Amino acid sequence: LMDIRLTEEQYREIIKSFLIGQYVREIATERDGGNADDLRPLESFLLSFAPNFKAENLVRSTGDALLPAKELEAECFDLMDEYDDDRFWHRLEQELGERDFWETASASERGAIEATGMWPDRVKESCRKYHREFHAHGIDRLRLMGSPRDSHSPTRHRGADDAKHDE
Repeated sequence: LMDIRLTEEQYREIIKSFLIGQYVREIATERDGGNADDLRPLESFLLSFAPNFKAENLVRSTGDALLPAKELEAECFDLMDEYDDDRFWHRLEQELGERDFWETASASERGAIEATGMWPDRVKESCRKYHREFHAHGIDRLRLMGSPRDSHSPTRHRGADDAKHDE
């Protein structure tokens, strides 16, 4: 048993962080064929402390369980959407930057990348180029032209294993 002392604001932040993590775990559990309902008792337990922190507005009751209030769920989903958006742009910048770097990499650089999985610092400039472009113009000037130049790039590409998780 632990005695943890929190302020009202700290409790609210812990609940939001827990719920965001919980939502991610539920998605992964269900994707892997598990039952996400097994994760609910801890959520209900943590929410049961809301009155101690004058945070009853964070909770709604279904009779047999405590659930996050709709407003709290919406706030958490908004935060997750912001995170997903940020991750999308960062990943796109990284993938395109690595692709461009690979096209101009020397044989020794390619060998080092393949051996270690580590990209040299020089790749950062390729990624920054896309960051500046997307920050200024979004995808307005992005166009696909022709076929891929080098199919031997070690960057991760979406494949069959990724697609099965989308079903």
